[in-house]
Amino acid sequence: MKLSAFGQRFTRDSAIRQLMDDFGESLHSSEPIHMLGGGNPAHIPEVEAIFQARMEAIFSEPAAFARLVGDYGPPGGDPQFRTALAQLLERQFGWQITQNNIAITTGSQG
Repeated sequence: MKLSAFGQRFTRDSAIRQLMDDFGESLHSSEPIHMLGGGNPAHIPEVEAIFQARMEAIFSEPAAFARLVGDYGPPGGDPQFRTALAQLLERQFGWQITQNNIAITTGSQG
């Protein structure tokens, strides 16, 4: 297929495409692997148990579920999450901060 110059730029090899291919291939490895790169979280049973419990709570609350799957969050991130994160940082590091000092973004690819 003949592509325009614009199309050719987006179909040629790049470092990020190779990295993502490598990550995808390692998911099918017979060796146990903890994916900590490229934005992939590791499968840590204790952490997954917390995530599962929270997801079950969200699924049981129609308003929370509707918000999760159908509403954009505020530009700086969810205020409740930012408050909890500020409290964690204060406990862990003694930082005197509030949710107003924290912004949650969509990540590096955005």
